[in-house]
Amino acid sequence: MIIRCRASNSLIDRTQNATVALSSYLRNLARQYSTRPLPAQNEVIFSGIQPTGVPHLGNYLGALQQWVHLQKITPPSTKLLFSVVDLHAITLPQDAAKLKQWKRETLAMLLAVGLDPERSVLFYQSSVSELVVGESVLG
Repeated sequence: MIIRCRASNSLIDRTQNATVALSSYLRNLARQYSTRPLPAQNEVIFSGIQPTGVPHLGNYLGALQQWVHLQKITPPSTKLLFSVVDLHAITLPQDAAKLKQWKRETLAMLLAVGLDPERSVLFYQSSVSELVVGESVLG
């Protein structure tokens, strides 16, 4: 919102003040987010990524960087599960050979960004038969 005042410089000053206030608010919000309480003992955190081809910056900033960070800040009692959700990738027709290659490349990417298989459970969604059965029952 721009507030017009009698002096022309006042409009510029108020706009700059609003920008500074917004920047300060966003910095405080980021600080609160990064220092929020850690999960309680014995929690499970699950997330997955589709094997859709070439990974991009959005994958890294939106998920992968956060997953690596979770390994560092959560207590060892927190179970971290990260999946290559290959069944989600077949909602549209896919070339089987390409999908197989993308699955391997996605798993390699997870390791390359720093996910530690000693700290986190890494798996293909399709390798858990209970998920396949549950999905077919729920439709």
